[in-house]
Amino acid sequence: MKRTIGFFLFLLTVCALFPSCFLQEKCSRDETGTFFVINSSQDAKSYDVKVDGKTLGTVTYGEKVDWTVPMGTHVVNIVFTDTQETACYSASVYIYKCESVGLTCYK
Repeated sequence: MKRTIGFFLFLLTVCALFPSCFLQEKCSRDETGTFFVINSSQDAKSYDVKVDGKTLGTVTYGEKVDWTVPMGTHVVNIVFTDTQETACYSASVYIYKCESVGLTCYK
């Protein structure tokens, strides 16, 4: 029993000293956060979500979709899936490590 407690205390000490510890959250190790979009379209249309020029995916009416993205500043464009015309906005969004940030589009 003493050995088990000693080993556990050793692991906690190692984790406290080394930030890449296996007990650390994946988002903390990878320096990522979550970006989400909520589709509240008045016309029940779908949106394509582009971050830094890359399409992350499609959000259908009434849906909330999450993506894991690197922390830092990103340019977000939400366009109608069928026409690729701007649906809501071009926005600059800062993603914080292990935090969730998002946008809701109503058009």
